[in-house]
Formats: sequence, structure tokens, C-alpha cells
Amino acid sequence: QNGFTDYDFMCPLAKTIGMMKVIVGFHEAAQKTMAEFTGEQKIGWNTINNHMKDIIKKITDMKFEMPRQSEEHFKKTFVALHDEVIAAFRNMAEEK
Repeated sequence: QNGFTDYDFMCPLAKTIGMMKVIVGFHEAAQKTMAEFTGEQKIGWNTINNHMKDIIKKITDMKFEMPRQSEEHFKKTFVALHDEVIAAFRNMAEEK
């Protein structure tokens, strides 16, 4: 927490939970993808990083959501980002 910034002086529970779900969802999807694609079609962290730069940027930018938003705003925003993460992994798997 940083008390001197507008976006990080506090973190409502809905924002914390939403961000955590996105981060855990990304990690679980990455682990699943790496387990499924081995051998010649191997997918590792480097491949994921190269394919997911935009998604990773969006995940790191989650902290900039202003804390005084409604709980519904956080739910909608983070569910949409979680869905985008899952879709990106699905697309990457289909390309392999």
C-alpha cells in the first residue's frame, strides 16, 4: 500500500479478491498449459511470456483501478479480465 497515491492508498476487499482471482487464474491456466504441451510442442514460461505480454501488462495494471469504485465495478472488471486470460491461453493452445 502507498498512502501517497490515489489508486493505492487503500484496497477494498472486492478489489483484492478480484485481483487475486485473476492472478491465480493466470497461474493455474499456465500450469495446465505447460503440463498438457510437452515434448516437441512444449510450452514453457518463456513461450507464455512471449505470447501473453499484453495480458501480463493488464494484470500488472490492475492495481491502478481506483479504490473508491463500487463492488459491482470491481466484479465486472476483474471477471472480464479473468475471462480474457482464459481465452488467451485457449487461443495459444489452439495455435500449437
